[in-house]
Amino acid sequence: MSITERYEKRRLEVSDAAWRTIVEEGLDRTSVRAVAQRLGCSTGVVMHYFRNMDELMLLALERVVTKHIALTRKETEGYEGVERLVRILCTAMPTDAKAAIGWRIWLAFLGHAVGHPKLMTAHRRRYKDLREFLTRELGDLQAQGLLRPGLDLRFEVSILISLVDGASIGSIIDPKQVRPQDLHRIVRRYVEGLLART
Repeated sequence: MSITERYEKRRLEVSDAAWRTIVEEGLDRTSVRAVAQRLGCSTGVVMHYFRNMDELMLLALERVVTKHIALTRKETEGYEGVERLVRILCTAMPTDAKAAIGWRIWLAFLGHAVGHPKLMTAHRRRYKDLREFLTRELGDLQAQGLLRPGLDLRFEVSILISLVDGASIGSIIDPKQVRPQDLHRIVRRYVEGLLART
């Protein structure tokens, strides 16, 4: 293993420790010292890989996004049309314990990002990418004649993102009120309202 590979491996280990600390103890108790304690090393070791908590949070978030993209590709493989869109949206929601962990990281990041311009820029960039991706998906459905005519795709994408975010946050906050098994139904009901009448 090369020096660069060892460096990246250790950097990911530090990121994983930060991830676990955020999930188990909350962002307010996540610090360079807490991450170092979890790893059994000094704060200097952590600081060797990350200059500050912002950098650590950005990598933790990046890993959430990377895992989500891989999962989306897996869950949509072989699917087309409306069913593909439904699966894309549902994959983004906390329908199981593993997905809920990703959402807790995301919410912790968002709460921390407010007032931090660099983090907010990263947050906006990811939402911009998401909007462009969903607009392409809806555009494909529109080109196939599967959507109601005259839809404003940009507006519909805003609604879909708000729907997924709102329902997901509700499920994380109170899973008894917004049950994980209901998230699929919420998405499917809205998507069905976009479809052309046959």
